[in-house]
Amino acid sequence: MSPKEIGQILKASRVRAGMSIIDVSKELGVTRQTLYRWETGKDMPRVHMYFRLVELYDMEDAPTIPTEHAQVV
Repeated sequence: MSPKEIGQILKASRVRAGMSIIDVSKELGVTRQTLYRWETGKDMPRVHMYFRLVELYDMEDAPTIPTEHAQVV
């Protein structure tokens, strides 16, 4: 799965959860621009942040981040 496809899933999950970009950015302590980059596939969240998104959005069918795109640190 490409970063763009994962970003589309993240955006759809955020919208389904009824949250705005501002809501999520405040909850995670990241900028709106960072969240936008994740949702457009221009960048990928670090693994710990991805798991926080999965939990926040209550994503039961969360895609696995391909290892070539995973940022551990």
